[in-house]
Amino acid sequence: MQQIQSLHQLHYQPLKRQDLVSLGALYQDPLFTKHYGEIEEHKQTLNDLNHWFDEYEQMQTERYYSIFSNQTWVGFITLSDFDESESEAWLSIGLQPNVWGQGIGSYVLKAFIKACFDQRNIETIRLSVFSSNERAYCLYLKLGFQVEKIYVKEELPLDFKEDIYQLYLKR
Repeated sequence: MQQIQSLHQLHYQPLKRQDLVSLGALYQDPLFTKHYGEIEEHKQTLNDLNHWFDEYEQMQTERYYSIFSNQTWVGFITLSDFDESESEAWLSIGLQPNVWGQGIGSYVLKAFIKACFDQRNIETIRLSVFSSNERAYCLYLKLGFQVEKIYVKEELPLDFKEDIYQLYLKR
């Protein structure tokens, strides 16, 4: 468990099976998916999430962590597609909309990124964000991420309604 100093008594810890109920509820929240994106089909229901979790426990290239504020589950943060030989990984964070704007994402990201750089052979962290998610985009820039590529909606599959920014952060 990684304890983070803040006003919210924040910590993150590896995702546990009992967290799947909260994760599933977040995945069903239309405000969340509007800003985060569509959830993969194999993670749509609690049953799907339980099957995914069985496979996830065997994966070596993806790590999910639950975020807690005052002992209440408020979101997740992931590190995926990490390849220590290439020294890079992809980061993703999702918070319940009712805690947006409280500084939780900022606190957790700072601690998580520091741990990634200090405890793993990672030199570059990448992420993507929808152009309409201005709050997250500004936070990522504030944390030092830089724009690597912009995927223009006209060049994306038809179900994408906006541009996507791909960002990176070097150690």
